[in-house]
Amino acid sequence: MVMPMTGVLIVNRFGVILNYLTKQGDITFFPLWRGLEHFQYHHAFTIAHVYDNHNVMVQIEGDYLMPTISAYWIRHRAPSTVGRQTMYMSHLEFYRQLKPCNLKTPIITIEDYC
Repeated sequence: MVMPMTGVLIVNRFGVILNYLTKQGDITFFPLWRGLEHFQYHHAFTIAHVYDNHNVMVQIEGDYLMPTISAYWIRHRAPSTVGRQTMYMSHLEFYRQLKPCNLKTPIITIEDYC
């Protein structure tokens, strides 16, 4: 299986939020059928696709940008799950505001921003 379908399976099985980062575009997955009331804790995980063939888990702390929500979730979500989008709206909006549109190079290194 490949992302994005794997992302849909992960979030629905474990009830987590998944942020998937790639050069082609970043995406956020929320569970489709279970809302906030079904989970005692809210866990978000980030996976980055690197070297065109590896997926690695990345630990992001504090307030972080949250990529655009999966179109699949928007089309097929249960009404009880809309609270997730509302809960993370500030993260989603901040990502939209800062998203680089026309990069000169497709690679961004952390050292360039320190």
